[in-house]
Amino acid sequence: MKSWKWQNLKELVDSLTVNEKRYFTLQQNETKNKNYIKLFEAIQDKTDEKLVKKRLANLKINVSYEKSYLIKVILKNLRNFHEFSSLSVEFNQVLTDIELLLDKKLYSFCYNYVNHYIELALKTESHTYLLQLIKWKRKCIIRLGNLQQLNLFSEEERIIEEDCLRKMSCNSEIRLLQQKMLVLISQKGNSMHENDKKLMQEILLNSILIAPPDYLSIISQLMSLEIKIWGFYYSNNFQAAFDHVMMLSKIVEENEFIEIYNPQLYYATMANLFNRAYKLDKKEIMDKALWNIEKLAFTTRKNVSEDLKTEAISYVLERKLVGAANNLNFEEAINIFQENKKIFSKYKFKYKPSFYILQYYFAGFAYFHSKDYNHAVKCIKHIIDNYNDSVRYDYILYTKIINLLLQYDLKNFSIIPHLLKSIERSLLKNKINVKVFEITSAFLKKMIVKNLSSKENKTNLTLFLLQINELEGIEDEEIFTSSIGLRIWAEQFLKQI
Repeated sequence: MKSWKWQNLKELVDSLTVNEKRYFTLQQNETKNKNYIKLFEAIQDKTDEKLVKKRLANLKINVSYEKSYLIKVILKNLRNFHEFSSLSVEFNQVLTDIELLLDKKLYSFCYNYVNHYIELALKTESHTYLLQLIKWKRKCIIRLGNLQQLNLFSEEERIIEEDCLRKMSCNSEIRLLQQKMLVLISQKGNSMHENDKKLMQEILLNSILIAPPDYLSIISQLMSLEIKIWGFYYSNNFQAAFDHVMMLSKIVEENEFIEIYNPQLYYATMANLFNRAYKLDKKEIMDKALWNIEKLAFTTRKNVSEDLKTEAISYVLERKLVGAANNLNFEEAINIFQENKKIFSKYKFKYKPSFYILQYYFAGFAYFHSKDYNHAVKCIKHIIDNYNDSVRYDYILYTKIINLLLQYDLKNFSIIPHLLKSIERSLLKNKINVKVFEITSAFLKKMIVKNLSSKENKTNLTLFLLQINELEGIEDEEIFTSSIGLRIWAEQFLKQI
């Protein structure tokens, strides 16, 4: 038996939910005096690893064996507990059931059982399992001794196999394009440089997206639409992105199996719908999409994983905060962040880094524009200390610029040149040319000169605002300006002079 590390076992035990632990305990009632149970209880009691090993060694227990055996038992119990938690788990269980039925020589029952799940596999486009199920159907027919039926089924099997393999090949090709696009937009977001946009266009011009085959599966159609939606959106063609997401959501609505059997895809569709509707301020569609996501987050359906529920609730928490901040409702944004923090601090290990970056960025944004500099500094420091620009480069960049403005407000003029150079190096490294930052940099260099008169300050600020306003209507510049709240900051500053 493989000897797993102590940390592997500890992480597995710590990950168990209350219901999973209860199920495990109930299943072990008859064996509660076994050594692996003592090990399980010691880990639950948070007993130090060295003390556990010493205690068990004194009892002449083989800790290495019991550790590996406990992992095996926990995983077995988790399989049983979650046997219908997802379609793939259910199909894997079904394949085991079929083998057992054949071994019991229950051929007619096994044949009907296989047929039932072939229908489900066809309906849900579960091609990998469908290929396995039709082989089991052939075995059932052979065991039943019906040669005429076997002859007919051989042709049916060939047709199903060819169709599955074609669709799986397309799925694989489109999924690769989807992942390339996802990595690109997740890392760079609104801060793409020319090479990034060129790569995005290469993905969009792939022949399978331009002229898709007529046997494309529903899942492939959805992935293709998602790629195009991202392409339109990050090319600033927001109406086209919205039109395509409406097409995507229509396919999902018409194929009920997606919501029932593929909740992850359903969630992704609703999130996509909200994001594109948000850009065009289509509130009714936004509210409906967010309601569907929140409903998914708190569902009691067994096939919706805890991981997906966490992802769904994190999306809801994020959207509410971003919405308040973007509408400049700073007090509301701060209140939402504080409520969100109670939730994500409790379940910190479950959320993605990008979630925390956005939470702390928009909280810092709201605190900064509310002149609550102490809290703003804490939020900014949290991002800078914990994350690098490999995740959400755009918001890491915005954080650095908010920090620049914050240090100016705090009159820490001596560090302004250093911060400016750091940002300039980052922009150069990532080949990003943003005119509004050049204007901001030049403005701050003028403003940190000692002993400027009020009149000089006012002149510099008025010119700065004029230059920002001249860039209005240029999408990339507008995104940059609004994401930082640069115009608001300058206007408030001007009022104070």
